Amino acid sequence: MRTIEIPDEMYNDLIELAKEYTTQNNRMTAKPYLFQIREQKKVYDSGCNGAYEFWYDPDELEELESIEDFKSYYDDFPDDVDCISDLDLYHDEWLDEKNLIKSSYSWEPVYKNAFFTAKACKEHIESNHYHYNEPTDYLNFAWRNPEMDLISNLLIHLSK
Repeated sequence: MRTIEIPDEMYNDLIELAKEYTTQNNRMTAKPYLFQIREQKKVYDSGCNGAYEFWYDPDELEELESIEDFKSYYDDFPDDVDCISDLDLYHDEWLDEKNLIKSSYSWEPVYKNAFFTAKACKEHIESNHYHYNEPTDYLNFAWRNPEMDLISNLLIHLSK
């Protein structure tokens, strides 16, 4: 067996991390695992396959999603439109005249950063929430990741 010398402060921090890592709620996920920040990203799809449809003027890049958006943007918006999805069915000429294009988007999860503990992940989110869109802590299994497996085993060993 070999001895590794580290400063007392680092040793204490590692022991604290090991205790937190081995006693936290694993949310039914096998080790090794890591916590990540999951946020929502708006992903556009010009093929209109997204969950939310909208119209836009390619010159203005103004997204129009609701009847209220259209009415505030265009004084001559057709009065007989009750549902935005009906707009292209009954008012093709008006849409062509305004040079409006139909598109769509969906909200998709994006995973950022990595933490050994939920506590550290939540603290990061609390102090940096303004950098993210609807951030939540998310536990991810580090599948076939030998480096994470090594560190996970080290933390488990240190906690004993």
